[in-house]
Amino acid sequence: MGPILDATPEVRASKNVAPSASPAEVAAGVKSLLARVTDGTDTDDTARDRLLRILDRIEATLTRRTDFPSAAAIVRSLLAIRIPAPRTEGTAPWSSAAGHLYLSDLRHGSAAGRPFTFIVGLDSTHFPGSAIEDPLLLDRERVRLGQDELSLARDRAADARFNLAQLVARLRGTVTMSYARWDPAEARALSPAPELLQALRLAKADATLNFEHLDHHLRVTESRLPRPEVRVDLDAGDLWLRALATSDGRLRNGVEAVGLAHPRLGRGLRAAAALEGDVASVHTGIIGQRDPPLSYHDLRGRILSASRLEALGACPRRFLFANVLRVAPPDDPEFDPHRWLDALQRGSLLHEVYEQTLRQAGERGIEPGDDAFLVLALQLADDEVARKTRQIPSPSPVVRQIETAGLREDVHSFVEMIRRAPPRWTALEMDFGMDDIGVEIPAGEGAPVLARGRIDRVDDHGSHLRVVDYKTGTDYGHGGKSGVYRGGRRLQNALYAAAAAAVQGKPVDCMEYHFPTRRGENRVRRYAVSDLRHGGALVAMMLEGAAAGWFPATDDTDDCRFCDFQALCGVKPVEWGKPPCRLADWTARNL
Repeated sequence: MGPILDATPEVRASKNVAPSASPAEVAAGVKSLLARVTDGTDTDDTARDRLLRILDRIEATLTRRTDFPSAAAIVRSLLAIRIPAPRTEGTAPWSSAAGHLYLSDLRHGSAAGRPFTFIVGLDSTHFPGSAIEDPLLLDRERVRLGQDELSLARDRAADARFNLAQLVARLRGTVTMSYARWDPAEARALSPAPELLQALRLAKADATLNFEHLDHHLRVTESRLPRPEVRVDLDAGDLWLRALATSDGRLRNGVEAVGLAHPRLGRGLRAAAALEGDVASVHTGIIGQRDPPLSYHDLRGRILSASRLEALGACPRRFLFANVLRVAPPDDPEFDPHRWLDALQRGSLLHEVYEQTLRQAGERGIEPGDDAFLVLALQLADDEVARKTRQIPSPSPVVRQIETAGLREDVHSFVEMIRRAPPRWTALEMDFGMDDIGVEIPAGEGAPVLARGRIDRVDDHGSHLRVVDYKTGTDYGHGGKSGVYRGGRRLQNALYAAAAAAVQGKPVDCMEYHFPTRRGENRVRRYAVSDLRHGGALVAMMLEGAAAGWFPATDDTDDCRFCDFQALCGVKPVEWGKPPCRLADWTARNL
């Protein structure tokens, strides 16, 4: 104990003088004690190293004597540090290292030992702070709980002023105080805290100075704008700001100049401005006809599938990207630990199982009501799952098992639906228009529309046919309020009905969407041919608009939820609801 006692300051009190010591003397005693602590864990050793460095700084800087309890309290507060990771290499962000800025608070700023100190944020809004009571624990409740030990609202301002005064008293070297004159969040001017005026009075030794003298003393407000008398530009930002700054410190509108200097950025700025206005332009999708003609001018003579035409009806801008400009999203699949097959892959698998079940059952003479029909369907599902497993590795066996169980449930739903109304099918997965000729779809008084596609099932009902298309999702968007064509987003019903009649040479009475899955609840959405008679004319009108160069965005941002071109339109995906899209807002507002 001898070396420790020798290093510890001797504290003796006389009748009229309180015991005194400096924080440096207290730190020397603590250092002597820590130096003799045996080695512990890596965390203990790292903490001891950090504490010893802090004690070294205290011993070198805080040499002014005070009463012993105050000196001990100062050392205790400066040793309240976070324990870093064991044997952390390099300089920790809370330590004071040469060549770096050291950020601290009012309570600990004096321990840095720096020759230059900057005290910022001394505006009246932020210092000494608000005197409003804490809504979670009011002052009267603090008095009851703490019995004068919990700080009250009025005490916080006094504590902040005391900490500032204590910090300034301990600092050595040059001290610079500043405050923000402008609050950009609220767009209002800020005033200095009274402590700045008091600092000026002490520096000038003149207690009569007021805030006008302080404002005159501060002179030019420093900001991001370079001052005219400083002719050195540190970077390109200074160069631009100097060119845009006026002599009285105001900033000119430099958007046009920036756009001219950077043409691509300028085009983007003009496009953004066009979306804020109501004038149609190329930025809003109104391209118009060009000379020489562009590729979209002859769309009326092309052979198009139902899915492409529905894309044109939903969002002409999407059609422009995918089918005119031939833009494709990056083929860069992302690993999802919770999903094996995406919606398209899952739907393709189920379509294959549904087709093969009906085809092979017909070839083997198996009726839908036979037990063998369900066995056949499940076996085909297992075979397709095995084939998909070889093509698309699953993230884990558990995920594959869960999705396989879901697929088997959907096959059960399909079998139940078939047993409820056994079909007399005449064609499965019937292709049409896959040659270079296409199938002509009547389009009113104009020339017919050329289409191609693949029909899941065509049923023979004696005097007429019935077209069936499987949907492996829900029947969302097929309600009565959506209408027959859903604003051009649903054209498959009209095109498939007309194509089946043309290929089979027999009239079609209706087209049905079947939802043979658990999610789809085996629902059926039926569209009579009499309601589909205007489908060809609607397609022709849409193609005429595209040939004229009209490619505005959709008017319903619900179409943007699963679009491949969200990034091109500035749409940010959302988990729930409709994503915001400025292009769609423009279309809804003006068209």
